[in-house]
Amino acid sequence: MTEKKYSVAWSVREHPYQLYVGGWRKMALMVFLLAFCGMTASVYASELFLSELAPAKLASASSDTARIEALEEQLAQLTQDQETQRSTLEDLLNRVDITGYVSLRGGKLNEKDFTYLGALEDEWSFSSETTFGIQIKAPLADSASVLLQFSGDSLESQAEVDWAFLEYRASSAVTVRGGRLRVPGFMVSEYREVGYAYPWVQTPLEVYGLTPFLRYEGLDLRYFLTLGEVDLRFNPFIGSTRNQELSVGRVRYAEQNSQFGGLDIQLNYHAITARFSYSKYDFDIVGATWDESMEILIEGQEIVPGNPPVEFLGIVDIIDSLVGAAAGVALSDPAQAAAYNAEAASFAAQRMNYSNDSIMGGDQNAEYFSLGLSYDSEYTLIMAEVIKGGIDGAFPDAEGGYVTFGYRFGNWMPHLTYATIKSTDDSERDPLPDFLATDALWASPALAEVAAGIEGVNTLVNLVNETRNLSSPDQCSWTLGLRWDPISGVAVKVEYQYIELRGESYGYILPKSIVDGSGGAVGATGFQDKVDNVDVIKVSLDLVF
Repeated sequence: MTEKKYSVAWSVREHPYQLYVGGWRKMALMVFLLAFCGMTASVYASELFLSELAPAKLASASSDTARIEALEEQLAQLTQDQETQRSTLEDLLNRVDITGYVSLRGGKLNEKDFTYLGALEDEWSFSSETTFGIQIKAPLADSASVLLQFSGDSLESQAEVDWAFLEYRASSAVTVRGGRLRVPGFMVSEYREVGYAYPWVQTPLEVYGLTPFLRYEGLDLRYFLTLGEVDLRFNPFIGSTRNQELSVGRVRYAEQNSQFGGLDIQLNYHAITARFSYSKYDFDIVGATWDESMEILIEGQEIVPGNPPVEFLGIVDIIDSLVGAAAGVALSDPAQAAAYNAEAASFAAQRMNYSNDSIMGGDQNAEYFSLGLSYDSEYTLIMAEVIKGGIDGAFPDAEGGYVTFGYRFGNWMPHLTYATIKSTDDSERDPLPDFLATDALWASPALAEVAAGIEGVNTLVNLVNETRNLSSPDQCSWTLGLRWDPISGVAVKVEYQYIELRGESYGYILPKSIVDGSGGAVGATGFQDKVDNVDVIKVSLDLVF
């Protein structure tokens, strides 16, 4: 900028004649007039010429010098302002911390027409489990900063605001945060989407799948305390959610609004970390697909209004028609009247067994306990967590846990994980009893329509019971994995997982016909027949930057 400034000034001074053209024209006009009039007083003419020319020329030169100096001052000020702005921008960029992550995940099952919580299927897929995010942290003052994080939980979804909070450091021991936060409670709950931060391709769903939601709007306080070589963090939190999905994996149950509070405590001692969390919730659950499904199957639904309307007949609708059919046969056949009247009374009594009493929606309370422990040294990694809790009503309450052992060989770490989950509130989803009838009374071809109705009731009863089994997870799994860190910030992982589905539970291996309406429906219930175990292969490429 200095060389350019001097170049501009030099060009103006090098050609001053452009500024004095008016003075030379005046001189030529005066010479012409003197010659025309024949005047010979040259001395007087010269004095007159000089007397007019000199003041104008001196005034013009003085004015040009002032203008040049003014331009130079303006140019110097502009240069200084630009330098100040550049320095301020560089200082701001140096203070803003921008980080990001990508976890490209994929896998497949060995069973057709099933899905691992709505994500992995029997063909390779990388879109539904891939996660990504960008985090921006900027200081507002010496003791305050703001953090934003935009993230997506699949390649098919748009990025959303995952974090957005103001952090105020009241002292070296106390920090207060307010805004949109991540729900604490697990060992890696605050960065569970960042695959690079843990050994697995994905956090164990037997524990992390029970989280009712991931983020909330509210406040938390972090108090840090050091006792000798032990570092403690006490983290009380309070907040609310609105219009968030209540789901397990990618299987949606309902939308929920909630108010809650809790306490998270973390302890660090050398390579050991321990964490305990308790939280209590007041849910308002709306749009529960569970309740809608149960209501249709048990009580029926009017599909097209009219006279008569087009209806889907539920269990109680069909039973009502069977009661009428049995009473009608009794009237038409007096010899068998007693038997068919007894059958009608039996049907009417059994109707009371099929009320829609397994409700997920409405006001529901919930609480969760979790405890985690890890030992992470230069070579050895041991992690374990347990969780217990759930939401009142039909949403599954469960106990879950896992333990992981890993050992590092340079940039390689093989690891083994055992995980388990079991629902603890199956009594809130008791199976419906079979509908009983006297087969001999309905064996006549003339009564085949009634016999078909009896079979239809039991088909719907089985469908209700199988649907309730979807919310009664009971499974265990073994995962053998290998992590390779070729360079800093990059991890490549591969895993083999064996999942055992215990009892009548589907666990987290769900029929596609229920999750998304696809898959080959088999069996009287319309569900795929339950499998006892599945094999899962998972791979991932995790990046942080």
